[in-house]
Amino acid sequence: MAPFPIGTRELGADPLEAFGGIRNIPRADSSTYPSDLYFGSKVTWATAKTSAGQVTVQWNSSMVNWDLITEWAGSAGGSFQGWAVGDILVPSDTKYTLYCWSVSSVYIDDELFVGDRYGAGMISNAVSLPAGKHTFYVPFTSSTWGCALSPITSPLSVITAGDEMLAIPDLVSYANSVFFTSPYIALSLFNADPLEIMTSITISSKNPFITIQQNEFPSILPGQTRPVTFMVTSELQECAAKFTFNVSISFTQSGSTSSMEFPITTNCYSWPLSSVGGLIFTFPDFDGSIQYAAFKPPLYPCTAYPRGCSILFTLHGAGVSSSSFWGSFYQPQNYSWVLLPTNRRFYGFDWQGPGLKNALGSLRYLVGNLPGIPVGLKGEYGADEFRLIYAGHSMGGHGCWLMSSHFPDRALGVAPASGWVNFPLYVPYFTRNGISLTDPYLLQILDFSIAHDSPDYYLPHLVGIPTITRFGSLDDNVPPWVNFPLYVPYFTRNGISLTDPYLLQILDFSIAHDSPDYYLPHLVGIPTITRFGSLDDNVPPYHMRRMGRLIDQLSRNATWTEVSEVPGAGHWWNDVVDGPPMQDFFNRNAIQPNLPPLPTQFTVVTMNPSSSESKGGIKILQLEVLNRGGYIRVVRNKDRWNLYPQNVRRFSFVSFPTLISPGQIQIGKTVLPAVRLPAHYFFNGYGWEVRGDQSWMNEERHADTYGPFWQIIQGPLTIIYGTQGSSDETALRRNYALYIANTLYYKGKYQVDVLSDQSTPPTTSNLLLIGGPSTNYMSLKLSDSFPVSFAGRIPSIGGITFGDPGTGILFLSRGTQWNTLLAVLEGVDEKGLGKALGLFPLSSGVTMPDYAVAGPNWGWAGSGGLLAAGYWDNHWNYSYASSYTTLNLY
Repeated sequence: MAPFPIGTRELGADPLEAFGGIRNIPRADSSTYPSDLYFGSKVTWATAKTSAGQVTVQWNSSMVNWDLITEWAGSAGGSFQGWAVGDILVPSDTKYTLYCWSVSSVYIDDELFVGDRYGAGMISNAVSLPAGKHTFYVPFTSSTWGCALSPITSPLSVITAGDEMLAIPDLVSYANSVFFTSPYIALSLFNADPLEIMTSITISSKNPFITIQQNEFPSILPGQTRPVTFMVTSELQECAAKFTFNVSISFTQSGSTSSMEFPITTNCYSWPLSSVGGLIFTFPDFDGSIQYAAFKPPLYPCTAYPRGCSILFTLHGAGVSSSSFWGSFYQPQNYSWVLLPTNRRFYGFDWQGPGLKNALGSLRYLVGNLPGIPVGLKGEYGADEFRLIYAGHSMGGHGCWLMSSHFPDRALGVAPASGWVNFPLYVPYFTRNGISLTDPYLLQILDFSIAHDSPDYYLPHLVGIPTITRFGSLDDNVPPWVNFPLYVPYFTRNGISLTDPYLLQILDFSIAHDSPDYYLPHLVGIPTITRFGSLDDNVPPYHMRRMGRLIDQLSRNATWTEVSEVPGAGHWWNDVVDGPPMQDFFNRNAIQPNLPPLPTQFTVVTMNPSSSESKGGIKILQLEVLNRGGYIRVVRNKDRWNLYPQNVRRFSFVSFPTLISPGQIQIGKTVLPAVRLPAHYFFNGYGWEVRGDQSWMNEERHADTYGPFWQIIQGPLTIIYGTQGSSDETALRRNYALYIANTLYYKGKYQVDVLSDQSTPPTTSNLLLIGGPSTNYMSLKLSDSFPVSFAGRIPSIGGITFGDPGTGILFLSRGTQWNTLLAVLEGVDEKGLGKALGLFPLSSGVTMPDYAVAGPNWGWAGSGGLLAAGYWDNHWNYSYASSYTTLNLY
């Protein structure tokens, strides 16, 4: 049954839930259900034949006009969702491997499994089916998708699809020795047995010249895919261009030990490395997993620069692998390293959140280890982390804007190509010129001034009143939508019409820190070039023109931004990233020994201290109100700087070797000495004072714990499922834990441990607890620290209780250590628990603040079905100023 509308990365907006949900509506009858996308506004069941498990939906062009829809709404308007339901008959009890492609998730009966959204062969599931009939429920968002069940033939397999899920360093040959660029390897292992846990996993080398050291011997749950890491050293004296060595993987299952051999193949390059497309090094990322990045060392030694050569820090587009392929599009630089991180996968996280931290992790490893450089030459090829040229294409162009605007005190130059600005503009959400320089809280105030003119907010008044809609199916003036924000359109999210504008601001602020245009004041004075094609139909030229225009306006210089708009070019052409204008820009700026001069007046901006660094050496550490931007206007007067903070509670100066700082600062009439971290400035409610240490971080929120909820997956993560309920309740919690772990592996090669609440979790890990105090012993043990209280399974926030059947809650809390986080997923009942799972942000661009309560209507009303959402204050307490609550209104 399709198509139904769906907003970009919108959660909880399945239209069928309003009528009982896919499991409760009549199956394959003639009943119809409303859809914004279909002629006559109603859709009904259709049948489809499978071919080798694949389903292809054939659209009747007279019933759904995709061309008209995408003409006014862009590609986002062509997004849709639907459901497919089908039965299979299993002749006898069988263990299967389940693989589904081009879908994100699949249910068999009531059990939830992960789909391979991109159809790349990178994730499978294990399922045990007893004899009899079983039903598939498939939520799909593309016209072609499929599923296949295969009886398991081996309990263990290594995921190798496209080598994307492997992390293997290259080899370098120099002076009769061969060494790895880095010592880390990760193999992704799939436990294909749906019933038996796999323990004592050990990896050993079968090659006498390759030594393996393994520091972890993990367990893998039934059906889980998990990377297993080890370290390697080489005693080779020579190697061919492709070098293969075998490893033995042993494991224990059902009380017996088994093993298998696996060949590991890597590239071997001879020093010097001038003709290499891009070498691979591996490194430990923020969650303990091993990730990889590509790089090119400079052509010539860096001895003229005290801290080493500058770094061309370039980010790839969606669907591009950071291997020799992406590296081949950049020329080797004379006096610059070229660094090409992965975003953790070729789609990854849009260089936001985990993607941003992954890029920074690769930078730190490159600077600290100089991979690929022979030991005796490392002193000649240093890499300077404080002199960067930011670059990237498409999604990587967005990443370039994001990195440069959030980390401007490292920028020699900024060179995005065909990059989009942010989700609201790319989708697009809206096209108002001033939006990029407007605080999100102010946007809510402004938008509310016209909210009374949006009739969709008032639709509950029409319930029970006879209604007819009449319109032309080819109307290209007023498409079949509702109000001005939807007519422009601002966005296409289903639940928007039932969502209070104040709640929208709370939700949208959770992703505001990923909008580089809010941070553009940081780029004033930094050389910038934009490059794009005039006929780009993937990322409209509007994005690059807009960013250039804003930088010019902020600079009060109409020609500051260099523009390379290529007539007739589309989204990609062979020299888009290193053609003459770009390479000339690199050549001019990479050799500069110092950063561009700091303007006499500048502004420091942050929407979230966890994701931004400093400007002019000033770093904002804490905000007063967490769902408003923080700003410091700076006027430099010789040795004393005048500062004008707004919504800032703590800030300080960083100690970068490339930066200067004043002797004093003045805020109002208060004059204070310039201090550097860990000392900082604190607003005590009456005025500013200097605090000497960071002891406040033990009790208050800081960069490692500032939220919003998505920050839970930006560190080591352990998932703990509850076992204190019935056997069915325990099985459901374990299924949800496995689903989250496998999805995180699929999206970002996460290394997640899944434990029962009877286990002892690591103290250095973020914890995700599946189940509240009544069903999860670990939740009960830690509940005194929660900002949410429970009576049984019913939560209360700020004295308000949410006990309606079908209600779920997801919230962030302080962790067990000063720099860790804890999160809880719970429901008033099992249906509510499923809604809490649906709230979990597994992709970038999903709006999820510190906490949200999904009410009975959340399944179909999207954000309009939320009963509460908001941000805790700096002490992890309920904040009325940063929260929204409502009754179950519909």
